[in-house]
Amino acid sequence: IISGSEPQGETAYAELAAMGVKTILTVDGKSPDVEAAGRYGMRYVHVPIEYRGIPEDTISKLAKTFRELEGPFYVHCFHGKHRGPAAAAVGRLALDGIPRDQALAEMRQWCGTAQKYEGLFTAIAVMDMPGTDEIRAYEWDFPAAHPFGGFRQSMIDLTRHFDNLK
Repeated sequence: IISGSEPQGETAYAELAAMGVKTILTVDGKSPDVEAAGRYGMRYVHVPIEYRGIPEDTISKLAKTFRELEGPFYVHCFHGKHRGPAAAAVGRLALDGIPRDQALAEMRQWCGTAQKYEGLFTAIAVMDMPGTDEIRAYEWDFPAAHPFGGFRQSMIDLTRHFDNLK
């Protein structure tokens, strides 16, 4: 499980493919570039999460992705510091079986996840990880994109434009 920022351009997708990545899991609000990933033999799964935490249903979607799709996995949000590392931590717990304190340490030390996003840390620290039988029974079709509209999409776009201006 590799965690980072949103891939930008053909070179980024080529690098991920060269690393052997088979599934890209994005937890960002922006719909991903599914076509670019596909050109390099990778599959996208889109599970948007917020900074305030990860609901139980979303934990199930993330765990099912890690347990049932082909890895290696590349997990990203926009900047690769907060939501993406939290989702990668779910994978480390569900797939790799690491202890929770190690998953939390990886978020802090390697990714720089800000302590102010306590909901992300709380989800990793206390949320129940669904078991194998629960995951198998959980119905979900791994969408490649989860488009938004209206105000939410405007906020996603505005954030990108603001970041580009900086």
